[in-house]
Amino acid sequence: PAQAEDTQLKLKAFLSHVAKVADDDSRWTSATQIDRLLRPGAKYRNLNPYEVLQVPWDCEDKVIKKQFRKLSILLHPDKNRDNPEQAKQAFEAVNTAYQTLNDPEKMGWVNFVIDEAKESFPYLLIKKRREAKKKGEKIPEDVSQEQYNESFRKHTIKMFADKEIEKQTTIDREQREKRREAEEKEAEKQAKKAKVEYEKAWAGGRDARMEAWLSFEKQAKSDSAGDKPKKKKKKEKKMKGFRPPKHKMQQRE
Repeated sequence: PAQAEDTQLKLKAFLSHVAKVADDDSRWTSATQIDRLLRPGAKYRNLNPYEVLQVPWDCEDKVIKKQFRKLSILLHPDKNRDNPEQAKQAFEAVNTAYQTLNDPEKMGWVNFVIDEAKESFPYLLIKKRREAKKKGEKIPEDVSQEQYNESFRKHTIKMFADKEIEKQTTIDREQREKRREAEEKEAEKQAKKAKVEYEKAWAGGRDARMEAWLSFEKQAKSDSAGDKPKKKKKKEKKMKGFRPPKHKMQQRE
């Protein structure tokens, strides 16, 4: 019985290994990897270089190099003549991830996000345990290490997406503020320019306005003089000659 039990265990282990190899073979094809790297949500999923290269965040450099070569061969456009455009995009995603892992400055951001995920993940599990306890159940992460790793992977992906959205929101807000300030400065500049041009035009037309005013005054005086009524000349009184009174004849009585 002991020998039979041992044989059963070996057979179970062998079948598990065969299934794992078959699963690996199905995953590590050009079509599968292209689909993984370009499927909906890849914009945020591919922010994590470890996720792109399918390696643990704490693996050694030699593991990263080996995985990069493996994916590069699978995804190189020359190896995918039937789908060169999508292969090129997937290949670029892998190359970008590898370059990020070799850039200390960029890795500072990556490690920051992963550390945030590691710190927040236990609190997420505590919340899930409370909900499961009400139902008298256990959470999958406490039952299977594989499930624990998968949940942490998804949590990390979400953390990268949230941080990227937050960062992009900040960048957009700063850009809007810069545009607003630039528009205000341009409006102020145009207002000053218009004022200078107006004052220049006003000063340039001073002589013309003065000449027009003098001409107007002259014309007004001329019109005023022409409208005055003519004075009537006084008639000179003719001196009549002196005539002595007529002498009346007295009648005799």
